[in-house]
Amino acid sequence: MDIDYELYKIFHRVAGAGSFTKGAEELHITQSAVSQAIKNLESRLGTPLFLRDGRRIRLSHEGEVLFRHISQGILNFSAGERSLKEMAGFDSGEVRIGVGDTICRYHLIPIFKSFAEEYPGIRIQVKNRTSSGILSLLKNGSIDFGIVSLPAGSGQYTIQPFRRVRDVFVASRRFEELRGGRCRIENLAEYPLLLLNGESTTRKLLDHFLQSRGIKVVPAIELESMDLLEEFAKIGFGIAHVEEMSIQRAVSAGELFIINTEPALPDRELGIVSLGASLPSGAAKLMREYILTREPVTTI
Repeated sequence: MDIDYELYKIFHRVAGAGSFTKGAEELHITQSAVSQAIKNLESRLGTPLFLRDGRRIRLSHEGEVLFRHISQGILNFSAGERSLKEMAGFDSGEVRIGVGDTICRYHLIPIFKSFAEEYPGIRIQVKNRTSSGILSLLKNGSIDFGIVSLPAGSGQYTIQPFRRVRDVFVASRRFEELRGGRCRIENLAEYPLLLLNGESTTRKLLDHFLQSRGIKVVPAIELESMDLLEEFAKIGFGIAHVEEMSIQRAVSAGELFIINTEPALPDRELGIVSLGASLPSGAAKLMREYILTREPVTTI
């Protein structure tokens, strides 16, 4: 059966986006062109690929089977096209990265800056998502790799450890009695705690650490941003669990202090996650190696 590759590409993008409108935007074509292409493909294959409910769509059983079989092929075609464009060197190219707020701000911004100065012809596209969102982007081919807190996903991903980070509990002068000395970590459960939401990898690691010591906590506030946790801690709403690097300025300014817990919290590892060991473009490979060889930059 001879079917135009473009029809498969449009189907793959719409299925990954979960919407005709979003698929059209990502492909830079009209929604009517997308709809017509899907109709043509369904007609050629003799089966519906999407189930439609008003403006909402989802893959039919046949659509799911097709999506699974063509996904790697689509990614390989795209990788080939991009690699050919970059064969002349690194005067041009694009790398697509998925990363969360804190990792991007405190670990990658300095790297992106120096990379852009060294390779001005390579376009860096950054998509800000949670760890689970980054893995979803990887699956549908929207990014080349992501940087997340480990562990991440199952064996289908290739993981390269990037950097170890330290998480701490911090507080304002409202909790002055906790400054200095050492605080048993189980005693912190008696205070209002400011934590990331329960779906974040960082929070899951903390919960596991506490539960292994028989400590159960009910946070006073749950947020999706470490920056917001810091702000609530500054105004005395509670004790925040944050990455040490992210609160250096606030500690230096005397707005917050680090609580020395007994035992200390374990280090957390960041990693580069991709689908398979081979990245889809020369620019992506270059960026990955660039990230892996950079030293941390102090933000004080």
